[in-house]
Amino acid sequence: MSNVQSDQAWGALKSVAAEEREARMGQRYKELAALSQEEMLSRMTAMVRAEYDLPDAELSAFTLSRLRTWLTLGRDTALKVEACYDAAMREMPGPADMRRVSLVQTLFRDFSREDQERLFELMPNAFGGLKLALQASRLRGGPPPVKAAAPAKRGWWPFRR
Repeated sequence: MSNVQSDQAWGALKSVAAEEREARMGQRYKELAALSQEEMLSRMTAMVRAEYDLPDAELSAFTLSRLRTWLTLGRDTALKVEACYDAAMREMPGPADMRRVSLVQTLFRDFSREDQERLFELMPNAFGGLKLALQASRLRGGPPPVKAAAPAKRGWWPFRR
């Protein structure tokens, strides 16, 4: 299968019902995990390009399906697939990676606590310091901390109070 066909097939999943899309994604990811690292990266890059060509609303649904699918894969397969996905994202322009992180951090709040922990394990690069903030808030039993506003600057004149 060439990259163009892979792109078209992957992008076409946007118009499929979520259950069927997730089943097809799972099948595709399992097939990719069986390939050599080089071939897996080549195909994953083509898939990522097709994915990030989608409009925001479709990308959001697509990303949610992708995350749900990763949670259904075995641990080793999921880690291998996500590592390859992360490497493919490095081939993309910066704004695409920013879209990815923003979407993942937004959508992950809809997952159960157990699934959130698994997503943290699978995708540490997509969460940065968010995991630490959430863990601290769970220990305190409250919402994540809000960054305090910077104190007002004083004027340059030393006699002003």
